[in-house]
This record gives sequence, structure tokens and C-alpha cells, in this order.
Amino acid sequence: MDIHFFLLPLLFLGPSIATEPTSNPLVTADSIGASNSTCVSVVFHDFYSTPAHQSQTSISPCDLKNKCAGVFWLGASTNISKDQLLSKHLQIGVPIKNGFKEFMKVEYNPMGKQVASSFPVDVFQAVIATLPYNISYEFIPYIGNSDAPGYYDELVSQVYLKEYDAVVGDISITAARSDTVDFTYQYMEAGVSMIVPTKDNNSMSPWWFMKPLTTTLWLTTLAVAVLKGVLVWVFEREKNQEFQGLPSELIGKILSFSFSTFVFATHEKLESNYSRFIVNLWTFLVFILVTAYAANLTSMLTVEKLQPTITDVRSLITNGDYVGYQNGSFVFELLRNLGFNESKLKPYSTVEQYAHALEHGSSNGGVSAIMDEIPYIRVFLKSHCRKYTMGGRTYRTGGFGFVFPRGSAMVPDISRAVMNFSEGEKMFEMEKKWFGDQTTCPEAGSPISNKSLTLYSLRTIYIITAVASAIALSVYFICRSYKRGSMGMLRSKTRITPGLETIPKHGTSPELLPYGFSNPNY
Repeated sequence: MDIHFFLLPLLFLGPSIATEPTSNPLVTADSIGASNSTCVSVVFHDFYSTPAHQSQTSISPCDLKNKCAGVFWLGASTNISKDQLLSKHLQIGVPIKNGFKEFMKVEYNPMGKQVASSFPVDVFQAVIATLPYNISYEFIPYIGNSDAPGYYDELVSQVYLKEYDAVVGDISITAARSDTVDFTYQYMEAGVSMIVPTKDNNSMSPWWFMKPLTTTLWLTTLAVAVLKGVLVWVFEREKNQEFQGLPSELIGKILSFSFSTFVFATHEKLESNYSRFIVNLWTFLVFILVTAYAANLTSMLTVEKLQPTITDVRSLITNGDYVGYQNGSFVFELLRNLGFNESKLKPYSTVEQYAHALEHGSSNGGVSAIMDEIPYIRVFLKSHCRKYTMGGRTYRTGGFGFVFPRGSAMVPDISRAVMNFSEGEKMFEMEKKWFGDQTTCPEAGSPISNKSLTLYSLRTIYIITAVASAIALSVYFICRSYKRGSMGMLRSKTRITPGLETIPKHGTSPELLPYGFSNPNY
């Protein structure tokens, strides 16, 4: 017989199942009927969630009664007013954490009463304060085994079992949990990823210092440097004795002067204004080039250090590495579903335990990676980002939300209040209060450029240098030609003008002087 026909009578038996009388005057027949209908839907879900759809197993009204005993809540009936709903003093459960106190910290006040404080608690209190009605509540720490893998699932189930009216904390929204309870809109985005050690820079190439510039830019810079030395020699060779001598000596002086500018260590004294102009222009180009080189080299070394050693979860399974997770988190089940052997999974609770396990590695009693939700990863990397980073793919989750019973009338109002609060400035101030400035260390996966600088990226400064050098060289030759032309005309006039004679200058070329004047250097 088809299983649908077998289960169909349950739809009619649900409202008539015997239920223990309740002393709560707010509970009506409508609320009991609605809650039993909800319970029937839970039983149907449990049945269809089994892979084999066990049709041979019958569900008796007695079994249904045992599953649904006590599982009805005030919000299940639309006949109950919100005033009646809110007249109850809510018992709100909160988790107990051994680490990551930013997400939950339970302490004793001077009166000996337990007090919960954390980022989720502050968000919940701020959100409740924005509602147009008052809600009376108190936080009650859930004592269960906080080191157990299913601690958070047990805490959520307390709402289903009517032990708590709600749960506030770092509760992740998952599909399995939403089958039995309702979540508000997420107050913090989340996801699951890995914490892995970063790469060691000792394995870098021996030519790492060449990477900031492309080969074309290196060759162009060297060619321009040599050209600059040649231009300075052209301008200085007639007047400056430091640029005179044998050809072999001149080549050494030109190359020395060309490359000494890179470290701003030129010692030669310049006589020509053209040389000074070329050197100043080249010094400006070198300053831009050295600054860009240093910045790109720093970026490359940073990116090299931030590269994760492990980028694929499957490699951890293949190598048989140990992987850590946070105590009580649903990540344990996620790792099992990914194919990890339970014997290779190690639970941890604090940031210090995370760092200690990663430092030792799988071969020394630690782990090769830790899987956790991104908010916890950011807290860890805030103080350990120099040696560890976030690697691998990110598994999406529903984020952190507040837990209420199925059909609770408060969920829509609180969800809208959470959305409005998340978009305001107060949420940013609250995050800064509990998590501090998380920009003090580059985040893992941040898009830092590690490309080599190209000639095209510095084309403007090279074009300016080339054009200015060409103009200076042109003006130099024009002025020199004009001067030679003027001297030639002057010599021509001295040959035809009476009273003038050529008197040689001692050690130099002849000098034209009027007749009767003596040359002091002769």
C-alpha cells in the first residue's frame, strides 16, 4: 500500500490526540490544535528524511503523542493577541563558551547571579529596545556539555522542547535547525572556511629582487642611463677636464656617472648648464622609479607571505592530515559530510589552542588546518595574521541569528528590527567595541596586486625625459653652431681690417687683439 495512504489518517488524528491539560490560562483549544498540527508536520519531516522511507514502520497515535507531548507554544494560535503573548516573562537560553569571549561571556555579578555579556547579547538588547512594545526577559546559561560536538544543536532543541522561550548567542542558521525552530534575520554574516599557515619566503627565487620590474622596463632604464652619461660627456668634454682623456678612460667615466645616479652618489663637478639640466631631470626619473620599485617589492613580499599553504580541502583528506574545529560547532558534522574520518578531527575552544595546534602541525600532535566560521576566523587572524591566513573555498551558511519557537509572533518584528539596526551606525560601533579595529593587519584573501611594473605604466616620465633631453641637445648644437659661425665671421673681418694682427695665446689657439695691445697670457 502506498505510504501516502498509510499516513493520511494522521492528518485527521492530529487535532484529536489526547493532550495533558494545562494550567496556563492563555492556552486555548485553538492553540493546542495548531500546535498538534505543527507537530504532525515535524513527524512527517522525520519520516521523509530517512533515506529508505521506512514504510514498514507504523506510527501509532501513541507514538505521535509521545513525540508531541508538551511541544505547543503560544505563538502557534492566531487567536491569541500579542498582548497576551508578551505578558510572559521570557526565559532566554545562552551558550557557555570556553573561548572566543567576544561571542559569549558568562560571569557572576557581586550578588552571585550569572550575567551574560557579548556582541550577540548587545545586539539583541539594542534590537529589543527599538520595538514598539516592551518585552520582559532574562538570560539563562545552558549548562550542557559545552565540549560536545552537538552542544549548539542541544541548545537549539531546548526551544523545541519548551525549556527556553528563545536562544541568543552565536547560533548559526542551518537547514537542519530551521526544521524545528524559527530564526530571525541574520545579525552577522557567516560562512565556513579554513585557517592555514602561510608560505615560507625562504623558498623564493634567487632573482626575487628583479620581479618588481619587467624585463623591458629593466632594459629601457639601463639604456636611458647610458644615454644620459653620453649626453653629459657631450656637454662637458670641452670645458671639464674630468670628462677628458683616453677613450677607455672616458667609457669608464661615462658608465660610472650613469649608474651612480641610481644611488644618488655622483661626485663629478659639472660645468655646463645643459649637463645640470639633464642630471636633474634624470634624478627625478630615478626617484619615481626607485619609489615604485620599493612599493611593488614590498607588495610582492607581502603577497608571497600571505599565500596559504593549503587551498583545497580534498588534499587534507587525501594526505590523512588532522583538522581542527571549534567545540560544539555544527562544523563537525560538515567535516564528516565532506568525507573526513572522525578520528582525524580535533576539537579546540580558544584562540591560543588554535595557534598551538597549527604551529605544531599534523606530524607533531597538532593539525594542518582548522575549519571554522568566518567571524571566529577574523578574531583569530586579528592577532595571528603574520603566520596564518584564510585559505580554500568558503562554504556558505545562513549567518548568526536569534532562535524562537516555530510560529512565534515575535520573529517578524525582531527580524525587521535587526535589519534596521544592521544598516545603522550603531552596529558598526558595536562591532568595533567587541572586535576592535580589524584593519590593523591585512585580511586573508585581500586583493593585493603582485604584478611587475611595465614600461607602459611609467611611459609618461620616460617620454618627458626623452623629449626634454632631445630639446636640450638640440639647443646645445644650435648655440654651438651659432657661436662657431660668429667666430668665423670675426676671423674673416680681422684679415681685411688694417691695424689688427693675430697674436697667439700661450698654450691655446690664437686670439684676435687690436694692433698695439699686448696679450697678458702670451
